[in-house]
Amino acid sequence: NSDGLRAAIAGIRGIRIFSMSTGETVYSLHEPVFWMQFLKSPNKIAYSGSYSIKISDVETQEDFAEFYSSAVESAVFIKDESLIYTCDGKTIRLYDVEKGRCVYVFFNHRASEYISISVNGREDRIVCGNENKMLYVLKASS
Repeated sequence: NSDGLRAAIAGIRGIRIFSMSTGETVYSLHEPVFWMQFLKSPNKIAYSGSYSIKISDVETQEDFAEFYSSAVESAVFIKDESLIYTCDGKTIRLYDVEKGRCVYVFFNHRASEYISISVNGREDRIVCGNENKMLYVLKASS
C-alpha cells in the first residue's frame, strides 16, 4: 500500500495481506479474486471476485460497498476514489462508489476482450487494452 507497511498477494486462491514489519498475515480472504488494489485510506482495499466489486476494511474485515458486474479483470479509481472504471472482458463501466451503482456503460465499441484499463493524469481519457493487442484511448465520462 502507499505507506509501505503492507503488501498483498491476490489470485484464484484469494487475498493475503501481510505486515511488512512483522511478516504476519493481517487480512485474508478465501475466494477467487481477479483484481485487487489498496485504496488511499490506509485500511481499505477494493477487489473483484465472481460478478462483483467489493470495497473492504482490512482491520474490521467487513465489506462496506459492493457493485455487481461481470468478473472484472481490471479497474481504476478516479476523482479521489469517488468513481471507478472497470473492464470485464467485454464492457467498460463507470460506477459511482458513494451511490453504489453503474452510471455509464461504453456500448457498441469496436473493441472487445478488454484486459486492462487506466486513465491519464487529467482523468479525461481512458486507455484500455484488449486481447488482440490493440490499445484504445476513449474520452472519459464523469
